[in-house]
Parts: sequence; C-alpha cells; structure tokens
Amino acid sequence: MAGIKLPQLQTKYKILIAVGAAAVGISFYYDYAYKPHAQKIKEVQEQLAVLGDTLNIICTVDYPGAAPDAGLLQKIQVAQNAELQRSRQEEANLPAPADLSLLLEKVTDLAQAAQVNLKSLEPKELLQKEFYKQQPLHLELEARYVNFLNFMQLINRLPVVMEKIKIELVERPKIKVIMQLAIIMK
Repeated sequence: MAGIKLPQLQTKYKILIAVGAAAVGISFYYDYAYKPHAQKIKEVQEQLAVLGDTLNIICTVDYPGAAPDAGLLQKIQVAQNAELQRSRQEEANLPAPADLSLLLEKVTDLAQAAQVNLKSLEPKELLQKEFYKQQPLHLELEARYVNFLNFMQLINRLPVVMEKIKIELVERPKIKVIMQLAIIMK
C-alpha cells in the first residue's frame, strides 16, 4: 500500500501556521479563561468595596468614639424615624381591594381628561405579594402620542406600576396602546 506523499512546506508557511495557531490559542484563552475570571474578580472587588463602606458605617454608628459630630447617632435615629413615618404614611394612602371600582372610575376619568379613547379596561385576578396586594389591569387605548403622554403623567399619581406595554402606529398621528398596569393595594 502506497502512502500519500505531500510536498514539503516552505518555512514561511510553517511560521504563518504557527502564528495563526498561537493567535487562535490566545483568543480562546482570553475569551474562555481570562475574561470570566477577570469579571469574577471585578464582582468580588465591588462586593468588598460595598462591605467596606457598610463596615465603616457600622463602626461609626456602633463606636462613634472621636467622631467629628457628637450628634451623629441622634441624626441617624431622626432620619430612620422620619423614613419609617413616611413609609407608614404611604402605606396608609394605599387603596384597599374594596376601592377597586373607584380606582377604575378614576382611571376612566383620567383617560377622558387626557383625551384618550379607552377601548377596554379589564381587571385581572388579585395577586397577594409578600407585604401588599397587586391588582393587574389590562388596558387598550387609542390616542395621539401627546395625549398618551399626558395620560401617563396623570396615571402616575395613582399607586400603579407599569408591567407591560405595546405601542402600535394605527394611522398618523394616532397610536394604539396595549398595556398592563398593576395597582398596589393594602
């Protein structure tokens, strides 16, 4: 059985193949070994920086010692009390599930005020979250873009969260908007 005889490669082609193989090897090492490792190092450094800041705050609060401001602990306590009072006030302002019909009327009134043609307003099943309830609403509307922006500014005054939105151009200058809002409740 006769073997296949290949011609001898010139030195310049051998060097070119070696350089190409080295470039592929370096690229592979960079993408699959160095890059993920460097990313992990960066994440750990960021976590250490956050922990260092937290430790400095804890040390200042627990051991104010020679802190330049003797009332630092008192200022922190006042800020905590103010934030707690503000969150309790906002929680008290949240609507109850029994107020759903009033909220739906308010959304309808806001749509009329913004000159938005509300095609459908459909409440979905009430969802229980960890500390609150969430009432999803499915809305379909048509409006000019400017009127839609006015509607969004008005509706942001309510305790709502935008979950999904789809905007389609119907005919200039009108748009069709399909969106899902969630009303936050007690």
